[in-house]
Formats: sequence, structure tokens, C-alpha cells
Amino acid sequence: MRSLVVLMFLVGCADPGEGFSAQQPPDGSDPTPAPPVLSEETTLVTVDEALSQLLVVDSLDASTRVAVDLPAGLTGSCSTVFTRGGEMYLSQGRSLVRWDPCSEDWEVIGQFSDGAQICGIASRGLIGLYGIERTTSQLVRISTADASLSPVGPTGVFWAGHGLTWDEANERFLAITGDDDTLHSLDPETGEATWLADLDHEFHSVGVEVDPVSGTLFACTRRDLLAVDIVTGHVTVLGEVGEDENCADLGATWLDVPCL
Repeated sequence: MRSLVVLMFLVGCADPGEGFSAQQPPDGSDPTPAPPVLSEETTLVTVDEALSQLLVVDSLDASTRVAVDLPAGLTGSCSTVFTRGGEMYLSQGRSLVRWDPCSEDWEVIGQFSDGAQICGIASRGLIGLYGIERTTSQLVRISTADASLSPVGPTGVFWAGHGLTWDEANERFLAITGDDDTLHSLDPETGEATWLADLDHEFHSVGVEVDPVSGTLFACTRRDLLAVDIVTGHVTVLGEVGEDENCADLGATWLDVPCL
């Protein structure tokens, strides 16, 4: 069984600023991105609202298998994340949900305050959950006790369809916005966004996740599963996911989840 220590070691091996294993030479003489780093040990999941199922997604070719059906009353998700402790949280846009897919127990933790809309959530190491609040364009911390929000700071970016993930190796958030197909890093202490790359793929709805095994940045939009080169902005299409025409969430496990 993989352990948290082993996975965090694998992530920590990546050098800051790497895309696909830092394939670009220092002088920039070779602009051709290398193929993405992929691993059979990666476990990605997505909520497929068309099928009303939680799917396990093969990172090599985007093929899927059904993990569990969505329990009655849980209609979908616009963002999915696993904590380092193995808990699974979903954002439904205006509320936070905790779901144990193995027991199928789930609960609405609470509504986000002041009409907040959050469809990009990420687990920052062992510190907690964070999200991008669309109406104010702020990075916020999300309480797992009652879904209350604590502002971190303005990002300075307009977020339409978007996804958020934590980049453990570089201690920063990464976010993609479908408004202009760009990749940004977010300072975890101030919320300020820094442009990293224009992406050579058209995004609509967005799910995004840094894989703790390979360090690769995965994303999905429409039905495409993608690997994103952080350095060059090149996007590799790995295949089509499920039946949902608007894939908006990806999660990656840090610990083995038996039912997945």
C-alpha cells in the first residue's frame, strides 16, 4: 500500500519550475515539449453527472471504471479534492460537501457565506482547504467544520470556468481559467496570481489536479483528459472521459482508498 510519506517524497523530488520533468534546456534551444510523465500508480477520479457516478480515470489513456453511484440527493460536483488524511470534499458551487465513497455516507457541511461561488477547491498540504471565490476574485480558506470562508487576498484575475490545485513541490496554488485559456500560480499567503503560460487548448469547464505520484498537472474540459506542461503551456490530450460533456472536477488520492 502506498503511504503518505512515500507519495510526499515523490512529489518533493521535482525541481521548482518544472513542467514535464524540466524538459526544456536552459538556453531554450529546443521548444518541443517532451511527452508528459505518467504513472500507472496515479488514481484520478471525477464525478460524472451524466452517469450519476464517481469514476476512476486511468491517467494513461482516460479510460474509466465506475467506483460508486452517486448517493440519492447528491446531484453532482464542480470541484473534487482529497485531503492528505484521505477525506473527500466536493464543492457544489454554493456549498461544501463531505463524502465517503466507500461507505456512501455524505453530508452538506454548510453553505458558503455571503452568496459566495466557489468551483475551484484545493487541499494545501496539511493546512486545510482553499478555494477561488468567483464573485470577488479572491483566494479564500474554507472551514471544513461549517464551510465558512476566511479571505486570503485578491488574485487580480477574472475567473470564469476554472480549476484550482496545490503544487506541493513549489508550495503554490496552480489555477487554469477557461476565460482566456491561461495558467497561473497563486501565492498561498497573499492570493496574488502570477501568469505562467498561455495554453494551446481551448478550455470551457475546468477540472485540475497536480498528481502526487508523477508531479504532472492534469486537467479536464468538456470530455478531454489533459496533461499540461507548466513551463511551455503545451497541452497533451490523453483521451475522452466518461459521458459528461462538461467535466469540471478532478481529484487525486494521496492515500489508498479501498473502494477506488
